[in-house]
Amino acid sequence: MTEAQWTPPQYDMTRPPELSNTYTFEQNNFARSAKWCPDGTEVLLQCEDHSLQLFASSADLQRSLVHPSPLVDYAWFPYASKMNPATYCFVTSVRDCPIKLLDAKGGRLRASYPIVDHRERFIAPHCLAFTPYGERLYCGFEDAIEVFDFAVPGEGTRLHTTPTKKSKDGLKGIVSSLTFAGPIFAAGTLNPTTGNIALFDERQGEEIVMFVEGGAATGVNQLTFNPVQTHILYAGFRRRSAIYAWDIRADVTQPLKVLDHDLAEPTNNQRIKFSVDPAGKWLATGTSTGHVVIFEEDTTIKSDRPTAVSPQLIFQGHQDAVPCVSFNPSSSQLCTVSGSRNFDSLESSESESEDEDANESSPAVRSYPRVRQSPTVKDATAKFWNFDGPSS
Repeated sequence: MTEAQWTPPQYDMTRPPELSNTYTFEQNNFARSAKWCPDGTEVLLQCEDHSLQLFASSADLQRSLVHPSPLVDYAWFPYASKMNPATYCFVTSVRDCPIKLLDAKGGRLRASYPIVDHRERFIAPHCLAFTPYGERLYCGFEDAIEVFDFAVPGEGTRLHTTPTKKSKDGLKGIVSSLTFAGPIFAAGTLNPTTGNIALFDERQGEEIVMFVEGGAATGVNQLTFNPVQTHILYAGFRRRSAIYAWDIRADVTQPLKVLDHDLAEPTNNQRIKFSVDPAGKWLATGTSTGHVVIFEEDTTIKSDRPTAVSPQLIFQGHQDAVPCVSFNPSSSQLCTVSGSRNFDSLESSESESEDEDANESSPAVRSYPRVRQSPTVKDATAKFWNFDGPSS
């Protein structure tokens, strides 16, 4: 009997993909992040209304889990599968609450992992990451990383990324992203310096192996290792469209390459997250203007200076910002989400009111405080794109 071999999804990047399904949110709600279940059957969306919404790959809403406070981050168990109820779960970080392990089938609470500060208040970590085999859960917050034995709910072990609050040594700031490649993991912070990414080894505790330098002097949005070439580390930064890549086996004082596009984008604080396909060949990201940009991973690049990499494919996916894209781990499908809070109409109406006030010559006119309006959402959708090529 021959064993089945896993074949990575194949993508046709010679032309824009086919739009297979669309889901439209209601009442100014929109998705901020999307993460596929490891078996590729469902995708979990973090939404503006403090909910996590679970969708099938056909864009059918399966269930919605509303939280009392804003969600900070969430993560699937590495081996989560709809066919195995024991593994079908994820963890969430909710403001002023302990970390919760929730059953993906019905939202039932399975366990809690509390992080408590010196004033006995719950800390909601800014990022969550499992070790590759799911034995431990790493949680990043200000100047520290909490490590939990996933099989034993309760208190964890704290790894301090800097000796003291006033110390200039170590990795300073809120740990905003964590990613693993075997026992090695990378941590990035929101500290606006070029030395805000560090590599650690699980076997060495809180001792920093090395700093990764040469990136943008702003906070780290996301860190990801290439799933196949695990020596390649990608980083996305706040207020930057470029994605930086390092080869951690070589010189980490400067990036190996910089993936960027030449689309005109407004400078804002919109967080944009990227995704790497399961075979490590394609990297996709969104833009503030609604475009989806896809780069091809070139393994032959060897240079003493950072190499600029241009996109392989760009297409207009939405009419609003695309804060997150995510490759399906089991098929040639890409999920993109769109939506942001827009104040354009508010600013225009206020400017018109100011012009009218300036033209009014009568001193008897009384002014009243303006009623604050809610921001609008131009395109609150989640779309599923097929890269299989033209249908027969």
